[in-house]
Amino acid sequence: MNTLEFEKLVQVLNFFAVKNNGKIDRMKAVKLLFFADKYHIRKYGRPVVWSKYFAMKMGPVSSEALDISKKNTKQLSESLIEKASIFLKEEDEYSLKSIKEVDEDVFSETDIEALNFSWECFKDFLTSDLVNIPHAYPE
Repeated sequence: MNTLEFEKLVQVLNFFAVKNNGKIDRMKAVKLLFFADKYHIRKYGRPVVWSKYFAMKMGPVSSEALDISKKNTKQLSESLIEKASIFLKEEDEYSLKSIKEVDEDVFSETDIEALNFSWECFKDFLTSDLVNIPHAYPE
């Protein structure tokens, strides 16, 4: 993953944490990213972030987003973990907390549109519901 995409992915997670009063369940943030990417692909032909998705028991998951949220040093270098730590910290075992304002300069206008779409459509869903929704999609 190139540095620009990494920084963008950190800001996506930060964006959703900020929208959720500064703290968000990490799986909810990862699912919101999926919905934003899906929206952006269908409307503009590219995802918000070029992340690798894997089919998991809990639905499609961006491996890099999960690695960032869990500070997985087996997959990410210490320097990348440090960069992410400028904006996000683990609040507890399941949650991320925003500790710095979102750097929206990494996003295009259409990225912001997709992120806002995902947030507005899915913000009130429980994480468990967000996990199940993609299983109903034909793809």
